[in-house]
Amino acid sequence: MSEVATAWSFMNRDRTKHRADVIGNYCGAKIHNSIVSKHSIGHYEQLWSGTYRSKSDYFDGHGWFDDLIGDFESEAAAIAAFEKLRDAIHAMDEQPSQISD
Repeated sequence: MSEVATAWSFMNRDRTKHRADVIGNYCGAKIHNSIVSKHSIGHYEQLWSGTYRSKSDYFDGHGWFDDLIGDFESEAAAIAAFEKLRDAIHAMDEQPSQISD
């Protein structure tokens, strides 16, 4: 992708959604998933701390990203942890904002 196309893509991305890649390491293998949320992954730290560690703010040529990386006993445990986190983030995003005037 050319520099102009990369800049155009970056400037026109949807800023209402944030994406974090979630990587589960198990028995020498990895499983990759991603979470789309209303806020950056740091906003949900209480939901993932203790299970995942963060690799934040790296640029891949298209935009800035965050990764969550966790170590698990099996593929099933990695998938279960990811699904639990994804569901908790989506539930948190669906709650109405607590804006006071």
